[in-house]
Amino acid sequence: MVSVALPPEQQDIDRPLSHCKPGDRVTITRLSSPYVASMATRLGLVEGCTVTCQAVVPSGPVVVRRGGMELAIGRAYAAEIMVKKTHSAMEALV
Repeated sequence: MVSVALPPEQQDIDRPLSHCKPGDRVTITRLSSPYVASMATRLGLVEGCTVTCQAVVPSGPVVVRRGGMELAIGRAYAAEIMVKKTHSAMEALV
């Protein structure tokens, strides 16, 4: 039997927000340090909240949507915010 590893974006594992692709819906699972947690909390990004990746600017910020707000998060901060892909009810049926 041959074992084939899924790419990280298809695995149900924690990964940095900076690795997300536009359209990904993710849940924040961990904020790496008190400083990052403080910054993220001011933006309304706390563990357990769900955001949708809107854009990833090359060598720039990651743009996410939470509710009706779009937030641009610097790449270095996004690398310190761990997320897990959230599957919608429709995806679960496919």
